[in-house]
Order: sequence, then C-alpha cells, then structure tokens
Amino acid sequence: MIVVTHGSGRSVAEYRSAFGSFADEHRCVVLCPLFPMGVRGNGYADGYKNILEGDIRYDEVLLAMIAELEEAAEYSFGRFHLFGFSGGGQYAHRFFYLHPRRLASVSIGAPGMVTRIDSERDWWFGTRDLQTVFGTSLSLKDMRRVPVQMIVGAEDVEDPVPARLRPLIETLGPVGRDRIERLQLLKENYEENGIAVRMDLVPDVGHEGLKVIPTVLDFLRLQVSE
Repeated sequence: MIVVTHGSGRSVAEYRSAFGSFADEHRCVVLCPLFPMGVRGNGYADGYKNILEGDIRYDEVLLAMIAELEEAAEYSFGRFHLFGFSGGGQYAHRFFYLHPRRLASVSIGAPGMVTRIDSERDWWFGTRDLQTVFGTSLSLKDMRRVPVQMIVGAEDVEDPVPARLRPLIETLGPVGRDRIERLQLLKENYEENGIAVRMDLVPDVGHEGLKVIPTVLDFLRLQVSE
C-alpha cells in the first residue's frame, strides 16, 4: 500500500491519478485520504498537518481508514509506504515519529514547517513531550530501519512561514529561509540521529507537488522491488 497525503489545496484526485500507472505495474493499492477542514467549527484547514487538533488524532484517523480498507478487502497490507507534499510533507514526517513500525518507507516533500528530533522542545517544534501528548516515545531504532526520501523543487525558494509566526520561529534558531533550506536542516537533524536520508532536489520545479512525483516513484520503485 502507498498512502499519498495531500497539501493545503487537497488535490486528492490529481495525486491518485499520478500514482495510477505505478500502482498497476507494481500491484499496489494507493490510498489518498482527504482530511477535512473546519471540523471544530472554526474554519481551520491545517489541523491534520500537526497530527493533533483538539481531541482529534489524524494519525489514528489514517490508521482507521487503513483498517477499514483491510476489513473490506479481507487482506492485511502490513507496513505501508507514505508520501506527502507541502502540508502532506508536514504530516508524513510527524506520522513517522509516532508510527515508524507501520512504515515501509517515507517520502517527505517540501514541508513549510518541520518538527526536528529535539529532546529540548515540545511538540510540534520538537519531540520532547511525545509520551505526554501522544502516549508514545520516539524510537530511533525503528526509525533507522525505514528508508527516507526528502524531496523539494530546486526553484521552491519562497519563504512559507506566515508573518504572524516569524517571531516565534526565529526563537528556535536557524530554521532556513525557504523549503529547501528547511528540508536540508531536517536532513542534517536526521543524520545526526543515525537516520539515513536520500535527498532529491528536482531541477526546474517550484512548489509543484505533481512535478516531483516521477522522482518519488523512482524512490518507491527501489522499495517495492526489494
């Protein structure tokens, strides 16, 4: 199974179609969840990106979707491949911290904000309080066995941080001027913690999720052929 997580624009149908031929070729099921907007009545659209919105756990929402599909298909998919771009990239790497044992691989595409492995800062800036917030501890041992791709367009150079968050973000130290630098810093953070990362900078591409898909499929092709 390949789970493809949308960004803020929620282009679910487009992502589904982009993975169709690959799924047919490799006999994969592609699940493209559509996470809702404004579920708490406040119009907020980004709750899924940080996994937690009030009492809603979007990691558990995805796992429930998979369980429902497995029951309908009478088949257990086991570990699955997870890809997300932009807001989906935020979701994907945070899900990775909570459920590395569920993942066969993870591809993290151009997140605007990132959560580093950091035992001195709380969620979502760091991972110090995972046990308190989510009832689980970070398992670097399990994370190290998951193949990781980080991917971003070479022209994705606009600062994605809203002005209202900039003062807070700057208190965290170097966070990068754009998605490229932000992902590079996350890569270095992973490698400092013993997690190997394949970094792909896609030429002539800005913040365009569908245009990075061929390189994501190159990565996935290596995983499904093993």
